[in-house]
Amino acid sequence: MYKSINFFVNPFASIRDYAMVVIDMQPSFLFGSNSMDRKDRKQVDKVCLWQEGVIQDYRMTSKRPVIFVEYDNGFGKFGDSVLGVRLGDIKIKKGFDDATLSNLFSNIQDTEKPNDLVEVLNRLSVNDVAVLGCNADACVLDTIASLRQKKFEVHTSREGLLSQGSDPMRLEYAITQYQELGAHILL
Repeated sequence: MYKSINFFVNPFASIRDYAMVVIDMQPSFLFGSNSMDRKDRKQVDKVCLWQEGVIQDYRMTSKRPVIFVEYDNGFGKFGDSVLGVRLGDIKIKKGFDDATLSNLFSNIQDTEKPNDLVEVLNRLSVNDVAVLGCNADACVLDTIASLRQKKFEVHTSREGLLSQGSDPMRLEYAITQYQELGAHILL
């Protein structure tokens, strides 16, 4: 788990009532590639530190759980997020072959099994969703597209997103796609 920085501004704090969704921050996804160089590792660490600050602020100001979505990443079994899943948080596991976000679920909040991310968000009575995570141009994009299709207001920030290999072109492509879908990109 990353230690948060002392001075931090949560860009989602101005959203009145929202749910926090974190995509693919499990160690096997972030560090599973042997091709990661020092620059990539620094970028991963920077984004994880920023995300940890956002999540801590969310936990202090919201009574809602953090929702962790893990896609099948090809690097082995699903694992806990590097950001620290806590009792009361919700974990959703999804395979790429499942377009409805309803593949394999485990909810550590209670024994009730939600059918999909949309059902969880509806149960939490939210319309606004803050999305952070990795891989910006695949897993995060798929999640944002699914949420926008169901008419959720989606908010994200460049600082809270990673592209595989820390590729800035892939990140910019993803941001463009989010904007075309109607997502809000916060500074």
